[in-house]
Amino acid sequence: MWKVKSSKLHYSSPFLQVFEDKLILPNGEQTIFSRLDMPNFVTVLPVTSTKIIMIHNIRYPTNQRFLELPSGIIQKGETPSQCAKRELREETGYHAKLSYVTWYHPSSRSHQKAHIFLATSLLKGPPDRDQTEHQQVVTITPQQILNKMDQGKLRHAPTIVALSVCRKFLPSQTEWKPPSNSSIKTTEKPQKVLKSQQF
Repeated sequence: MWKVKSSKLHYSSPFLQVFEDKLILPNGEQTIFSRLDMPNFVTVLPVTSTKIIMIHNIRYPTNQRFLELPSGIIQKGETPSQCAKRELREETGYHAKLSYVTWYHPSSRSHQKAHIFLATSLLKGPPDRDQTEHQQVVTITPQQILNKMDQGKLRHAPTIVALSVCRKFLPSQTEWKPPSNSSIKTTEKPQKVLKSQQF
């Protein structure tokens, strides 16, 4: 195991902390590692019997429009499932039944976790977006979005991961039923993280 000799904070904001860690390797040699601390976040895959609900999202610093699944940072005191419900409602207006799928580490330089949820039994309502969120709701068939992903036309990494992991749960040409809770999890513990921000 690597041992931490010292750790120095170089930059801090509500959404990112940058550390320089001096480490002792298992062979006794020393090295320096740049480490990032970032809040955990969720990505939600909302599906009907025939379509996937997504958003077109304009993002800084690329100033480009991306086709994405709803996502956002978990606020202090929220559970991942509470955050997923909030982000889905804020960005698309939909309320839904949520099923927890899995989590992963987006970066090898951080302990940040990204949680993936499947949303079914959708009920439409008005969105409640932040002033920085310039988004448009899009409905698309599973085959269309999978074709875009397979052709390298999607650029939002959490969306690509969620679609890849949940591919077997997507509606198909055959009769579709929502996955049972026996096949995927349903809840997570509250997170000690900061304000909401897109991912």
